[in-house]
Formats: sequence, C-alpha cells, structure tokens
Amino acid sequence: MQHRRLWGRWNEIGGGRAGALSLVVVALLLLSACAALQDRVQEPEVSVKGFEVTGFSSQGLDLDLNLTAHNPNALGLSLAGLSYQLDLNDRGLIRGASDQRVRLPRRDSADIRLPLQLDFSDLADLGANLGTLLRQEQTAYRLRGELDFGLFSVPYDHSGDLRLPSMPRLRVENLRIEEMSLRSAKVQMALEIENPNDFPIDIEQLRYALALDGRSVASGNTLEGLRLSGGDRKSQDLSVDIDFSEFAALFSNLRRGGNVPFALDAALELPGGGEKHALPLQWEGRLGL
Repeated sequence: MQHRRLWGRWNEIGGGRAGALSLVVVALLLLSACAALQDRVQEPEVSVKGFEVTGFSSQGLDLDLNLTAHNPNALGLSLAGLSYQLDLNDRGLIRGASDQRVRLPRRDSADIRLPLQLDFSDLADLGANLGTLLRQEQTAYRLRGELDFGLFSVPYDHSGDLRLPSMPRLRVENLRIEEMSLRSAKVQMALEIENPNDFPIDIEQLRYALALDGRSVASGNTLEGLRLSGGDRKSQDLSVDIDFSEFAALFSNLRRGGNVPFALDAALELPGGGEKHALPLQWEGRLGL
C-alpha cells in the first residue's frame, strides 16, 4: 500500500513537470513561428497625403492628417493604432496616440484619416495669437510618429508647408445719407463680411468702431450668432447718427456729397474663443455719398 502511494505521488510530480515542459515548448514554437512570420512579412509603406486646416472650432483650429499605407504582402494586415507629433516652426505643439483600426488588404493600399485639434492655448507656445497666425499664408510643419501593426511598428516623418486659413474680409458698401439737417445727419451703410475659406466659420459677434473723416462716430456689436459657409458673404445694415455739434467739420463734407475718408476697426469673436482670441479686422478708404 505504501509503495502505491509513493508511485502515485511520483506520477503527480512527473505529470506536473511534463505539463510545464509542454507549455514551454509550445511557447517557444509560437515565438519561433512569429519570428519566422515577421521575417517573411514586409513592412507597409507609409506616406503623408496631406495635412490641412479644415475649420475653426470653439477651442481652436481643426486639422486633418491624411496618410496612405500600402501593404506589399500576400496577406492582409490590420493597423492597431498610431502615434503622432506635430511641430510648427520647429516648436512641438501636439502629440498623442490613437487606437484607430484600419484593415489593409493584401497588395493594396488604405487611406488613414486622423482629425486633430490645435488649441488656442497651444498658440501661446509659438508666441502668437490666432490673428497673428492667420495673417501668414502658410507655416512650416513637421509631422512624425509610428503606425502599430502588432508584429512591428512603421515610422513616418514628413515636413512641409501648411496652408493656413485666410482671414475673413470686411468692407463697407452703400454709404448714403438718409436724413440731414443743420444739426445732425443719419448715415446708412452696409457692413459686408466674406469667408474666403472652403469651410464654414461661426461668428459669435463682430465688435466695430467707425470713423468718418478721421473722427470716431460710432461703435457697437453686429453680426451676432452668424454662420458663414465656405465662400459665403453676408451683410448687415448699420445706421449712424452724427451730431454736428460734436463733428462740425463733417458738415461741409456731407452737405457737398463728396468722398469722405472712412475707417473701420473691428474684432471678430469666435464662439468660445474669448477676448484674446478675437480676430482683428480693418478696412479703410474713401466712400462716395
């Protein structure tokens, strides 16, 4: 009886060792298979198709990163995620990672679109505000990171010039005198704003200050809660009352109906942008009455 117990105990010990040994063998075989597969699989080719500004938001600039990955292998691959870092003018602004998954068919290509956002607060790192940045037609950028395919990661690194959105265009039209007496005049005008970009712009309000013949005559807010589609323009009628007791020199110009020097200083506020993120706009010229 004692011999049977010892033999059974030996079998238990031996069986446990055999099981552990089997697991080690299986693990080694799997690692060898993965290594062999990795040696046979070619890394996908990654290129940056485009990088562009797609709009304004309440937080900053909306950006689109467009990549293309080509799979040269006879079997399909799956993208498990990617990392990215964006530099503007050699200053690092945005970095992060995405778990976006994309299937790459065998011997075929797939497009990868990654939406990013440049926060208004990030612009402080460039020593610039939104208005200063948008006065440039373009800015140098560098975009780099890695695409994770599980068995391996493929780096990408691309530099170029980012075309920046254009500032909205502001002008005054149809300046005319509605009423006039020896003491005052009511001047009517149309304030027009145009969005030259391909994407829409939401406007919280437009703060303005008007000057005729070098003298400030009116200020206020207009165009509140306006949405301008890409390439769209809209106008707002403004009525200004001029008291000649304060602006006596304007009387002769208005009475003659000649050209009057006109200047408009404005600040375009975006939703959520705040005072420091207002876009300054100016327009000046001579308007015929």
